[in-house]
Amino acid sequence: MVFVRHRGLVTHSWVSNLAVGTTFDDAATNVWRTNAVTPVVLYQPTTRTNFVSDVVNLSTVIAGQGLAGMAYQWAKDGADISGATANIYTISGASTSDTGNYRVRATTPLGLSVTSAVAFL
Repeated sequence: MVFVRHRGLVTHSWVSNLAVGTTFDDAATNVWRTNAVTPVVLYQPTTRTNFVSDVVNLSTVIAGQGLAGMAYQWAKDGADISGATANIYTISGASTSDTGNYRVRATTPLGLSVTSAVAFL
């Protein structure tokens, strides 16, 4: 496998049919570029009605390349929530100040990202 940097993105390509003594120029004819795939939201966070002091869990399921390095960032009313960097965001002890529009952005190690639909609390 060869890693290639193209326009700031790192992608990988497979090199095959290499024999002993094959030069790089010969090998270059056997390189196929693998396009990076934008992640997809499989499970959107859902709107909820909660009571004050409830534990609230917002979650998402994202599919895409490089899941091991997927970075998550939850936001409330468009502003990133400090420390909310997993596929599940928990509010332990909800209050009226937690009311708002929540969404999550997931970014692959290749820099491709997807943003979920809004969930209202």
